[in-house]
Amino acid sequence: MKRFFAFGCSFTAYGWPTWADILGKEFDYYENWGCPGAGNFYIFNSVVECLIKNNLGPTDTVIVMWTNIYRNDTYHNNQWQGGGNSYHSRLPDKGKYYDDKGYLIRDLSVIQATKWVLERHRITPYFLSMVPIENLDQNSHTSIEGHDIASVLDLYQDTLKSIRPSIFEQVFDYDWNNRILLPVDIADKNPRERDGHIRRRIDLHAGPAEHLEYLDAVLPEIPVRENTRMLVKLANDQVIQPCNGQYPFESNYLPWEQQGWQPNWDLSNTRPNRL
Repeated sequence: MKRFFAFGCSFTAYGWPTWADILGKEFDYYENWGCPGAGNFYIFNSVVECLIKNNLGPTDTVIVMWTNIYRNDTYHNNQWQGGGNSYHSRLPDKGKYYDDKGYLIRDLSVIQATKWVLERHRITPYFLSMVPIENLDQNSHTSIEGHDIASVLDLYQDTLKSIRPSIFEQVFDYDWNNRILLPVDIADKNPRERDGHIRRRIDLHAGPAEHLEYLDAVLPEIPVRENTRMLVKLANDQVIQPCNGQYPFESNYLPWEQQGWQPNWDLSNTRPNRL
């Protein structure tokens, strides 16, 4: 039996099919351990827990999409708490607790440790990424400044080489608004003019078709069948279709999970029960 296990943040597990759900169609068994807002420490813990629970071995496929390094993962009230980018949190005096270089050191060591753990069990992992690991902001192409990180990047150069180009680079060319998946007529700091209108994405998450495009570009080793591609197109059409004149995440918009693609994309049943 071909088994596939996916790990990441909301770019791995979301309200519509992601790269992981698309690839899941090509395997006999599939689990999605992604979590919205999760950071790379959560992802590392998920890999270890999954490895023990499922007795992973060399016949299994493990793919990790690493996320932005500026995330702090905590465990509280019997569940992991993923708060997204730490610099967007409400904690006072952030400069006292957060350090760009420190985040980079922490997460590169976590990524390297994940690689070693999987290889110890004769598993060759595939490493993808949401944004470049050294990116300061997940919404722009801004590298870490003000710190000497050359020594960090040099020490972990083999780790960085093991990570394939991010979806932010490969599909969006370093600007989420380069693709108008869910447009509205609104002026924004990163506007795009289409047909005389100023438009931006309401949701910066990649849509199903964009996830498929990413897979074709960076993971050709695992081909996606034509039947799955047709299902991706149907899901993508559902994502971008307005409901009662409303676009996603505006008031009274029908939640994605109620749009009727469950027969083709049973997203909830691929999410494991975890510690």
